[in-house]
Amino acid sequence: MTTVLHFAYGIDLHPEEMARMVPTAVPIGRAVLPDHRMGFFGHNRVWDGADETVEPDPGARVQGVLYRLSRREADQFDAARGVKLNGTGTHFHFPVEVRTEDGTSVPALILKKDRRGAPRLPSTEYLARLVEGARAHGLPAAWIAALAATPSVPASHPVPNRAHALRIVGLGCAC
Repeated sequence: MTTVLHFAYGIDLHPEEMARMVPTAVPIGRAVLPDHRMGFFGHNRVWDGADETVEPDPGARVQGVLYRLSRREADQFDAARGVKLNGTGTHFHFPVEVRTEDGTSVPALILKKDRRGAPRLPSTEYLARLVEGARAHGLPAAWIAALAATPSVPASHPVPNRAHALRIVGLGCAC
């Protein structure tokens, strides 16, 4: 496979965050993941709060953006998000069918958290970054409003803590 279709629905929606992870990535269009909802779990040390993932939920929809990534770009993205092919990373690839704006169903990959545990709150700062990303891509106003209304808690230290991410990126984890 020479390219991968990646469905971005979380921090990877923010143009600056995606550019930091994969400088050459270019979005190819908005899309929807049907029958799923977004939830927050675990603890991201860079943002001092929970990370997003998706869960099955009949009738629900997750809004996002599709990226066509080369194999090299996909590897860069995986390293930045903590994906490891041996299954020990913080996230894993999950195949989905998303609907493009013209209604076409296309196969794509998403990243899901490896371990969820009980739902937790994202930091207010992290949630604001997700909302900024959704706005930057012109996602529906109702989606943006629902995302902005998600309960959150202020980070207990200045975020993003990029120094922490740099210390552990060699381990394949930016969380």
